[in-house]
Amino acid sequence: MTAQASEIDAQVVYLNGPRQLELLSERLPSGRVPAGQVLLETLVTAISPGTELAAYTGAPPLRPGRVYPRLQGYCNVARIMGIGEGVTGVSPGDRVLTFTSHRSHALVPADAVLCVVPPAVATDAAAPVYLFHLGYNAVLRSGIRAGSVVVV
Repeated sequence: MTAQASEIDAQVVYLNGPRQLELLSERLPSGRVPAGQVLLETLVTAISPGTELAAYTGAPPLRPGRVYPRLQGYCNVARIMGIGEGVTGVSPGDRVLTFTSHRSHALVPADAVLCVVPPAVATDAAAPVYLFHLGYNAVLRSGIRAGSVVVV
């Protein structure tokens, strides 16, 4: 959604309290992208079944600090709409994985791009890859080997 020819009205999800989601607008430039930045359009954003659902339902926070209001989300696959001067390794049109919150568009530093999603990988399969890796890393660190008996 465009506010003016040179701006994008990004829709951003905030959680103001338990079960109190709000969609706010944030204006982003759509013309010239600042140096070292990338302009993104979200394709898929995954909801964390742990952190985000706990905050949404009002469960005790996992970390100390302000709980509400808070941005929601950190598993985002987006298409690059534009790149600023000096940005390398990505191009407009690339699908990328980031820790960007639930939002329609974002302007982020180029180093916020975690990776380019390969063409053979489905967009919706790429979004929760960080969540998968959390569990996978726990299995690796536990010393469990193939053939071990485990209880979940």
